[in-house]
Formats: sequence, structure tokens, C-alpha cells
Amino acid sequence: MAGLLAAWHLRRRGEPVDVWEAGDTPGGWARTVAWEGGFAELGPQSLPWRPGDAADRLLHALDLPFEEVPRRPRWAALGGRLVPVPAHGGAFLASPLLSPAGRLRLLAGLLWPARAREDEHLAAWTRRCFGREAAERLLPLAARGLFAAEAEDLDAEALARPRTRQARLPGGMGSLPSALARGLELRTGLRARRLEPIPGGWRVSGDGHETAAARVVLALPAFEAAELLAPSAPEAAAALREIPYASVEGWHSLHTSVELLARGHGFLVHPREGSDLLGCTVVHDGGPGLHLRSFLPLGTRTWSAVDAALRRWVPDLPEARAVLRMAAPRALAAPPPGQRARLARILGGLPPGLDWVAAARFGQGLGPLLAGVATWVTEPHPPGE
Repeated sequence: MAGLLAAWHLRRRGEPVDVWEAGDTPGGWARTVAWEGGFAELGPQSLPWRPGDAADRLLHALDLPFEEVPRRPRWAALGGRLVPVPAHGGAFLASPLLSPAGRLRLLAGLLWPARAREDEHLAAWTRRCFGREAAERLLPLAARGLFAAEAEDLDAEALARPRTRQARLPGGMGSLPSALARGLELRTGLRARRLEPIPGGWRVSGDGHETAAARVVLALPAFEAAELLAPSAPEAAAALREIPYASVEGWHSLHTSVELLARGHGFLVHPREGSDLLGCTVVHDGGPGLHLRSFLPLGTRTWSAVDAALRRWVPDLPEARAVLRMAAPRALAAPPPGQRARLARILGGLPPGLDWVAAARFGQGLGPLLAGVATWVTEPHPPGE
């Protein structure tokens, strides 16, 4: 998605853009597949949205129809039961997830937030800013749900300010990369394998093809960008290799409706519960029955194991009439502490004519990525870039 967004914005500015896509379809993990008379998502089901923001401007520019996702209840699997989770910050002041003292401490942090310290991890910053209860009861849910990681392993600035409003594309999220790709010079099944400096620019080669360009944008995960950059930008490559990625798998399942889940967005599982299940979302696609999407770390599993993990929290869940496993290896960047300084090393170590855009640079999820690329394309570049 980062590459498509960058190419689309550059094309709108009148820049000639040639896009190499290693996969068979553009969009990376933002992919929608037909399934059981409807569709299933490999990546995100919706995107953070509000009128006038980067997502809103992009959807209107692409003439893509969308609808706001209604606010629905969600839960945390904690203490052996499903506990309601408030939909916005202020509602946490009445949440059973926190004690009265914990709610007051959270309120103080919201009113007077503390700036993150260099190399501070997310758990330490949350404890210092919002109190022990927020760090121990709320934060692990977000860390697992967004990064499939522990909060102690994440940079203090890894979590963006939450957006409570979401937009959904009726045809599935895969329609977004398809719309971005229209009109682009895009070649699929072509992976860049070598990057060499030449007078006035760079030569990119791979799979029997090569091209020369004054400017090359690497829209790749950090670990792939590092391999291309190692010969010409070893310091940037070394910093890129420091960013770990989590692998997850999602199980789509169709059931007869269960009232509790059918009216909500799903639940996240607290790590202290000792379950491989990260969480479960309800897909409100308008189809009959209940469409669930369960997330776990990538590994060899069977549906019976996933079903057993779900039934721990939803004992009356009917048998699934159809299931689909979708694997996403190394899909989620989990920036470790010191990410701000690391990004400075990466970007400062890039030779003239090279740039790198990815979720690991701008933030996890489509919201930060859309806003980040829209800002990036307007930044001034030195002569020759």
C-alpha cells in the first residue's frame, strides 16, 4: 500500500512513475478474496476516517464509495470473562476495566500527557503517563491487537492516538489498491533484486529487467529494503534490520448468529490469559449468520484448536459451517524502543536519489500510512532528488 500511495500521489503531481510489484496483485496485505458468496479480507477490514482527513480526501479523489462503520460494543477477554471496553477515551472513566483510582489516574494522563523519553518502551511510558492499571490492564490488549507483540518490546510512540470513526468499503478493502493502481505504469511479478548507483541516478534490476531513474522510492518492509540498500547504504540497512516484524494468521468462520457477538465488534484477549488467540472481530458484511475473524500468531494449527480457543469465551458458539485460513507472514512491523532515533539513522543514511516509505516509517495501520505518505509527497527534496 505504501508504494501504491506514493506512486499515486507522485503521478498526480505530474511525475513519471514506474512501479515494480513483486506480487501477482498490488496492495500487499490489503487484499479481498471471494468466499462463500461474500468476501474475506486478508488485511484490514476498514480504515480510520473522519471528514476532511487524508483518508477522506483520498476516497473522494478515487471516487470510491464508502460508509461509516457504526459504533458497536467490544470486549476484553480478561479474568476468565468478556469485559466491556469503552469506545472512546472519556468512557474509560466509567469502565469496569479500571478501579476508581485507576480512572482518575487515566484522566490525569489524558489532561497532562507526558512526552516519551528516548529509548523508553511503551509499557514504561504508559505507566508513567496513565498509571499502573492502564499499563497492566488496557495497554496489553492494544499491543497484542495491533502489533501481535508485548508492550515492553514496543517503542513508546508506537501507538497513534486512536480514531473511533472507521470507514468501510462495500466491495472490500481490496478495492482501494485496485483504484490506486488504475492509470499507473505498474508491472506485477517483478521483484527488484539489485540497486546500483550510476551517473545521475540509480539502476534497478531484477528478474531479467532493469531500469534507470533519477529517483528510486523503496516501498518495502524494512527487512527487504535492508537487503537492497546494504551495498550502497550500509548504515541505513543496519538500522532497518533492527525493526522486527510479527507474523499472524486469520481464520474466517461462518456460524449461526450469537446475539452477544452479533451486535458488537468482537474482543481482544489479554496476554495474562495464556491463550494463543489474540482476538476475534465480527465482520458485519450484511450476510446471513455470524462472520468471525480470529487472529493468532502464525503457526501450524487446525480449526479445532481455534474453535476451542473461541469457545473458552463464547461457550454457546454454534459449529462453523465454513472456515478459511489466511496467513500473513511478517506482516506487522513492531518498532522497538528508540524508533525515532532509528528512523533518523535510516533516512539520514540514504544516498541522494533514494527514499524509503513503509508502515514502519509512518505508523501501524492504514490511517497513519495514508496521512504519512500524503505529507511525505509534499516535502521538499534537495536538488538532484
